[in-house]
Amino acid sequence: MENVEGGIKRKSRLAVFEHVVEKEKKPKHKRFRPNRLDLDDSSPSESELVIDDDATEPRNPLIRLSEEPLNLICEWDSCKESFESWESFNNHLRAHALETADTLKCRWTNCKSEILTSSLHVQHLSYHGYLTKLKNIGQNVLCRNALPKCTQREENVNPVRPNGYTCEWEDCSNNFLTVFEFYTHMELHIKNNPRVSNEALNETIVCAWDGCNTKYSSQYKLAEHVRTHTKERIVACPTCCTLFSNKTKFNDHRKRQLATNLQSYQCSQCLKLFPSERLLRDHMRAHINHYKCNMCDMTCPKPSILAKHIRFKHVKFKPYKCTHCPKAFIDKQNLDTHLKTHSSVKSMKCEQCDFRCRTKIGLDNHYIRAHARLSSWIRVPLLQTKV
Repeated sequence: MENVEGGIKRKSRLAVFEHVVEKEKKPKHKRFRPNRLDLDDSSPSESELVIDDDATEPRNPLIRLSEEPLNLICEWDSCKESFESWESFNNHLRAHALETADTLKCRWTNCKSEILTSSLHVQHLSYHGYLTKLKNIGQNVLCRNALPKCTQREENVNPVRPNGYTCEWEDCSNNFLTVFEFYTHMELHIKNNPRVSNEALNETIVCAWDGCNTKYSSQYKLAEHVRTHTKERIVACPTCCTLFSNKTKFNDHRKRQLATNLQSYQCSQCLKLFPSERLLRDHMRAHINHYKCNMCDMTCPKPSILAKHIRFKHVKFKPYKCTHCPKAFIDKQNLDTHLKTHSSVKSMKCEQCDFRCRTKIGLDNHYIRAHARLSSWIRVPLLQTKV
């Protein structure tokens, strides 16, 4: 609907308020148009945005993760052999690692890593295959959707795991050398549950990871949750190789790089611009502290933040105990970090000199002392590529 003010036609405006209110049902969805902000002096406020009544574009059909077409190309030397399954690709990479076990120098395109042992060489190459699969899925998403170009520099992180990957599912403590074996094993635990929860038939879906007992309505929801324990990611940006736990986060990663003058959803509290209405709504929640600690005056916008605050500030129980010294920790992540101080394997390597150490903190301190800069992980240098 249009109004006439001072002889100038203006489109209807929509202001973003502190609290999100329920919208009235309308035959057509209101969609913000890029680069249409009213900038004249008679505009009611800086945080109001112009909208129009165009109908939304039809969505592309959803594709299951298991149905994503794969074209996995080996980048070992001049191999370039392609595979349509991750299992076949992983077996192929294992063969490359074993046939060159005497050199222990990675010959993957643009990878300069030198591996400590032959088993870690197999692990390292398997992770390259994992990244290739995730970037392949990211490229599939880009082909189906018109998303902004990624402008970030490509950086592949290939972590060293001397102790491999350990399953912490109930009554299971299997250890795996490669990321492929670990995530394939976790699928078996997930598929051992019914597809849909039905309490009437006593068919419940429960996460049996150590220290977790949360319930879920479906196998799919359980799989999503288990990734928070295993750190599995399902898609990567083909340009910068950032990893994501779902396709929505990958889409947001690309949309956030849209030019500022094309981002037309604005926060009424801090005036920050966003490329989509959903991202704006997510941001607005950070301005409202709905949750308060009942043991102190701390307030926060999310229940997960409140739970972490209580666990670290008010709970004295530390269930994760070190087997080498009297120290104990609130969560397993802190215990794992501490255990590295007892290990003789120096898996962290400086990329500028021959210095090695056991922990990331030790490597960061080395960078500050020796090279006057910070680094958070051992990084594999890569050349900028175009997608």
